Amino acid sequence: NIFSFASVFLIISTVLLSVIMIIQSTANALSLRKSDIGLLKAIGYKNSQIFACLYCEQLRVTFTGFAVGTIISIIVTAGSNFFFANRNFIDRLYIINWGTFGILLAISFLIVTIVPLICQLIALRKLNKIQPKDAMNE
Repeated sequence: NIFSFASVFLIISTVLLSVIMIIQSTANALSLRKSDIGLLKAIGYKNSQIFACLYCEQLRVTFTGFAVGTIISIIVTAGSNFFFANRNFIDRLYIINWGTFGILLAISFLIVTIVPLICQLIALRKLNKIQPKDAMNE
């Protein structure tokens, strides 16, 4: 019972930490790129084009992290499944079903895709307020 509570707590805290890190990364990217956004507006980019560029850049960063995390988790899962495969019944409880692993991987992929979009949409108001003159201020 304690282990099930601990595992649920660790999963929830990991997901929340991941979402918070993606939100912080998106907010930092927008604030650090204020002069770049002003310059893009000065040369004629529309807000939708700038939004698409920032979103694609954010997706590239999060997909890189997702790929590295996926590779590490596949190695750890395969190693633990191999280690606990021929053990007693209690130890075999630690074996992770690959179907469940795939479902959790799909959920994490959705989080990595949707959370930056939501963050960018929230930051869109700030993006609209940035003027071309802001490129000269920084």
